[in-house]
Amino acid sequence: MTAPSATPGSPVLITGCSTGIGFATAGYLSARGYTVYATARRPEVLDDLRSRGCRVLRLDVTDKPSMVAAVEQVQRHHGSIGTLINNAGYSEISPLETCSLERYRKQFETNVFGMARMCQLALPGMRAAGGGRIVNVGSIGGRFALPLWSGYTGSKHAMAAFSSALRMEVRRFGVEVTLVEPGFVRTNFVASLSRNMADHAQEMTSEAYAPALRSFTAVTRGVLSGAECSEARRLQRHGLRARALTWAASDPDRAAKVIHKAVTARRPRPRYLVTGHARAAVLAHRLLPARCWEAAVCSFFTEETDSTHER
Repeated sequence: MTAPSATPGSPVLITGCSTGIGFATAGYLSARGYTVYATARRPEVLDDLRSRGCRVLRLDVTDKPSMVAAVEQVQRHHGSIGTLINNAGYSEISPLETCSLERYRKQFETNVFGMARMCQLALPGMRAAGGGRIVNVGSIGGRFALPLWSGYTGSKHAMAAFSSALRMEVRRFGVEVTLVEPGFVRTNFVASLSRNMADHAQEMTSEAYAPALRSFTAVTRGVLSGAECSEARRLQRHGLRARALTWAASDPDRAAKVIHKAVTARRPRPRYLVTGHARAAVLAHRLLPARCWEAAVCSFFTEETDSTHER
């Protein structure tokens, strides 16, 4: 049984719309006639989306009452949620050795369990309506891991597995489940990274991991701000590696267009990679021997003078 594609006017509930991909997707779908429910922990930050025709709700994926209230409000007006887009999530960096388990739990609570709970809340209505769409926004970090990102990439691997299992469980009800996997996207990552570093400064002062942290921070700041900073150039062979990643980084609108495709396709793919650069990275990971792949990844995120780096 194939789920009908979403049509303009059908209700779309999107989590994590305050910035980045969620914000871009809400605006993109609203402009094309969809009834978009844009949500965030603080709905007051969504005034711009409200002015663009979106309906705004409070929804925190770590707060069950707010999740239940948001889903019930959409169902009161429309009977069921036509499309659920699970976009809420965040990333942190830290060496596994020095990262508190509480931070890992918080990462999974937001990125994985929040998504799972939203699916549980939306699915009864979708089954009763005879169909629906669920689009989970993952990451190419769900295809391979990155150093210092064990919590984030671990949560995205879990999201990919949840999505695959769910797709097989609900297909007979006419519900389609798709995983969208962006690569590097220029969002508010730089600001979040700065807050992360400040909030956990004590954990980040480990002398053993200091070179890797400096290099990682410099390169990602340059990449996701859309410019190469002097620190990235100094640490990464005059900026060549930072330039390569900057060239590969995409804007949130690219992801929004792919999500729109997943929402409207008659037979959506199980997984969509965003941009050719993401597809190239996944292909390289598949073809290269594991040690070659890991050496290449470490060359981007490890300071060249770091004597602890295995060459």
